[in-house]
Amino acid sequence: MKFYSPITFFLLAGVANAQYKCYCTGSGGANPDTFSNTCCVTADGVTFPDGKDRKGTWLNNGGLCEFKGLPFTQNEFISSYAACCSSTGPQTGNKYGGNCFK
Repeated sequence: MKFYSPITFFLLAGVANAQYKCYCTGSGGANPDTFSNTCCVTADGVTFPDGKDRKGTWLNNGGLCEFKGLPFTQNEFISSYAACCSSTGPQTGNKYGGNCFK
């Protein structure tokens, strides 16, 4: 068991210091950057898997919102940001989604 403890700590430390940039995706409607800004800093922020709303830092560069030091996986970031983009963006036609990268 002692062998796994340092490895587990190392992996968790890497996730805890994760830095992701997220953006809204969509077409055929309003500019997705507008909704990305709303999700990032204008409204309550993005609701993450722990149920807390968090705001990011608006980079004003291609609709990117940056989050630092949150203990979530990339898939959790994508799911959370996409949910915000979907609920904030157009409610008719194709709903917007979101994506995140390191």
